[in-house]
Amino acid sequence: MERNTILAIVLCVVFYVAYNKYLDKKYPDRFNYTVEQAGSSQPEVNQDKGPSSSEEIKGGQVSGTKLEQNAVPLAPEDLKFSNDDVSYEFDQVTASFKSVVLKKYFKNTENEEAVELLNYDTPSDQLVINASANFDSSVPALYQAERLDNTIKFSKIQNNWLITLSYTIPESGYSSNLKISYKNLLEEPRNLDTGINIRDRIDFASSSSWLPSFVPRNYFAIVGIDNSRKSEDLKSACDKLEAKSLLEGSSSTLDFIGQDLHYFVKLVKPKVGKLSYSVKKEASSSKEQCYLDFYLSQSEGMVEAGGEVNLDFLVFNGPKDVSTLVSVDESFKNTLYLGWFNIIAHPLLAILKAFYKVIPNYGIAIILLTFILKLLFYPLARTAAVSAKKMQQLQPAMAQIKLRYKDEPQKQQQEMMKFMSQNKINPAAGCLPVLPQIPVFIAFYNVLSQSIELRHTPFFGWIHDLSSPDPYLITPILLGVGMFLQQKLMPNTTMDKTQQKILMAMPIVFTVMMLSLPSGLVLYMLTNTLVSIIQQRRFNKILPAKLNIQIVEDKSDKEGKKI
Repeated sequence: MERNTILAIVLCVVFYVAYNKYLDKKYPDRFNYTVEQAGSSQPEVNQDKGPSSSEEIKGGQVSGTKLEQNAVPLAPEDLKFSNDDVSYEFDQVTASFKSVVLKKYFKNTENEEAVELLNYDTPSDQLVINASANFDSSVPALYQAERLDNTIKFSKIQNNWLITLSYTIPESGYSSNLKISYKNLLEEPRNLDTGINIRDRIDFASSSSWLPSFVPRNYFAIVGIDNSRKSEDLKSACDKLEAKSLLEGSSSTLDFIGQDLHYFVKLVKPKVGKLSYSVKKEASSSKEQCYLDFYLSQSEGMVEAGGEVNLDFLVFNGPKDVSTLVSVDESFKNTLYLGWFNIIAHPLLAILKAFYKVIPNYGIAIILLTFILKLLFYPLARTAAVSAKKMQQLQPAMAQIKLRYKDEPQKQQQEMMKFMSQNKINPAAGCLPVLPQIPVFIAFYNVLSQSIELRHTPFFGWIHDLSSPDPYLITPILLGVGMFLQQKLMPNTTMDKTQQKILMAMPIVFTVMMLSLPSGLVLYMLTNTLVSIIQQRRFNKILPAKLNIQIVEDKSDKEGKKI
């Protein structure tokens, strides 16, 4: 390399070092340059405070893309809404519901104190819908708020996004519309991952009855996907203090996400494309402090400078009434799950409601439906009665077979089966009317304990609520007496003394169980027992007193014997 070239390189290096020393001395903060120091090329923003602005600000509302630095609190009455069915109150700190009161539903039958589906005094306990951009958390601060007729709008700037939540309350019904918008305040495209976090506290209702309850009070975290339902039991989750993930996944057909609170539901339905969802239970210091987090998220891709993304959600806070749910959204009917035999329970509920339209008393509707079910099961009941009658009359012959082959168990069994075959007896026939009634009983159990139509519905006299136990225990005792009389009318079959004692104890066991069951379900069982007694008396009259019995051959004696 030539000497002049080497000299030129050395001089350039010396000049570069000397020039940087000069810049460091004159501009010591030159590498601490931020977006806020970029002048007019970018708006000055802060996560909790709006950008400084010379534009006109009116009463705390958005003017262009600028927010005034100190939000103006709305008057308390401007944060309250009321329609024909619900009273709402919002919180300007959380931009969400502080109170939801269902006007037409009451806590008990003794007074008209409306059900408070939400009623939280402090922001930390409230149902909070946090619309976060790219999931960066923010320090709680007062939102800018604006009220216009039946719409309230909350706005804030977070991470250079202008985020707006607008709630619209209809004139009637239990639903409301939530629109969330994200506006890019930077002068360059940016990626946006949208999401909402719904945080809620769970309060479990306690029973004031001294009786042990066999009626479940269902509390579930629920997710509807493609016209089906997934759920997780909240009581078992909240019994543990540690954090726990309950539900998670993604779907392009997310119907709803929320809570099933036995008679009522709190739901959010997104009107967007593919979403990721999750439900998590927070860690807590006691069982009474149970908080849930519901997350919905999706990627919106790149948003142009000044561009805006809008998301729409349907919010429902109301009863689990099928007609009400379907009137809001067809998929909401899946929130009413009535157990394993859901497919039987829903028709039973529909029939009860049809009877109620004709005779406005659900107790009478239960009695009428019980009669119809007994008519449907009559052929099976008659078959069982004939089988029981035959078994009763064949007892002496069967006893003789057992005695004859007492030392040959296998031979005894063969001869017993042959004897019953000759006389066309099927021991299992006595169970036929019982088996189909088991799923019906379970389905009715769920209908009467979970359907809001039966909640606080009176029958006659002392029964003021078909979804609650009989306050004076009259119907359970009558049921026990009826079951005892029914046993006395049944033919005595092959049961030994121990089995008979167990059978005699069943009315007592059922009576104890029925003490805490809904009086509507006890009414069904009582009606079913009374009709069964009438049927059995009829069977005892119309069935022949004596049956033709086939000869049993004793192989030890060549001559046939007639038993």
